Amino acid sequence: MNTKLQKILERLIVLYVLLLPLSAVYIFDEKFVSGFKSQYLTGQIFITEPLLWIIVILSLIQFIKSTNFNELREKILKYYNIKILNIEKSPRSILTLSIWLFIAFSGLSILWPADKTAAYYLWFRLLEGAALFFIIVSLNIKKEKLFLALVIGSAFEGILALSQFLTQIIEPAKWLGIAAHSADNLGDVVIETSSGRWLRAYGTFSHPNILGGFATLGLIAAYGLFDLVKKRAIQLLLIVAALLSIMGLFFSFSRSAWLAALIILLIFLWLNKKSIFNIHYSIFILSPILLFIIFAYLFSPLILTRADFSNRLENISRQERISQVSRALSIIKQYPLIGTGINNFTIELQKIHPGQPAYAYQPVHNLYLLIIAELGLIGFVFFVFMFYCFIVFLKKHAIISIPAGLVVAILIIGLFDHYFWTQYIGIMLLWLSLTFIAQDSKMTNQIEL
Repeated sequence: MNTKLQKILERLIVLYVLLLPLSAVYIFDEKFVSGFKSQYLTGQIFITEPLLWIIVILSLIQFIKSTNFNELREKILKYYNIKILNIEKSPRSILTLSIWLFIAFSGLSILWPADKTAAYYLWFRLLEGAALFFIIVSLNIKKEKLFLALVIGSAFEGILALSQFLTQIIEPAKWLGIAAHSADNLGDVVIETSSGRWLRAYGTFSHPNILGGFATLGLIAAYGLFDLVKKRAIQLLLIVAALLSIMGLFFSFSRSAWLAALIILLIFLWLNKKSIFNIHYSIFILSPILLFIIFAYLFSPLILTRADFSNRLENISRQERISQVSRALSIIKQYPLIGTGINNFTIELQKIHPGQPAYAYQPVHNLYLLIIAELGLIGFVFFVFMFYCFIVFLKKHAIISIPAGLVVAILIIGLFDHYFWTQYIGIMLLWLSLTFIAQDSKMTNQIEL
């Protein structure tokens, strides 16, 4: 590859990851249900998407310039005709095939849903994620650079989260994509205690849970960088970044993010128990934990409320999620094989329970049930097969690693939320984490597009 263009692409991709949390959007197809805007059906372009399109176009130009298509054709034919069905002996081709099968079936599902434009909008996000995956892997960008972008972004979100929680008001910021929120506003995400309503931090995201998930990924990335760098000054900065990320994680009050962070931390502590005697490593690991404990003590009434399902708001939230699961299972029974079509879960809810406002039609807060409901069992098999192929690669290299930790965190959160499927930023974070697995598995420059 042209070295100059490669460097430009690398810088653009790092910049893209750094700016990914920004949620400013341009709305071009606003859709309403019973007079209320439906965020899941509306067509919108995020502020970082044009940058991604530039990256894709430059990558295609470079690919065309540097490719001998006769040689490429022979290579592909040879590659895919040899042991194509043996995943253990030919995992690269099977993994690539599994990705495109999942993308292709998701695209095919646009044909049968009621709202085809909404289906296309979400499928296009999946296509963008796959494009990002293949571009990063083919460029062989050092994962340390992308980790650093994640860590910086997470640290910034932590500062913002602290400010939002302490002031208990979020001022709008158009270019950051921040909407106005207040503990007094009905509909904003709060914790309700005997002392009043407490606004959860949003960061630059549309919901506190997404902030919590992003902060968790930032913490894991900081852990990965700490293992890779040796300079004490940089390690000190990483400790500061981890402390800031903890603030974003804590003040999001996202229980799913807390659970994912705890499980990943315990796994890595167990696997690196010998390193705990290293003073620098111990400070890095224990200081964020200590800060979380201090916050938990200072704001113990809020922690207890989040754990108390007899609390009015927490009980409403629990009942809503139970109802969502029941509705999802009902839809799955109705469309078991091919689902409602991608991004049409809420459309199906409108048919079952007509006349309600848009905010009453929410995707089920379970990534896996939602995929089954929208793509059916066939689509879910493609989804599982794709992740199985990644696991096969990891078995030969580093099944317990920082990149694996990122994906495991996402899969844990997926048990309790849906934003890695329904939200642009969540989708891109999922595919970005998969690129880290590909790089960690020494897959770089080996994937056939």
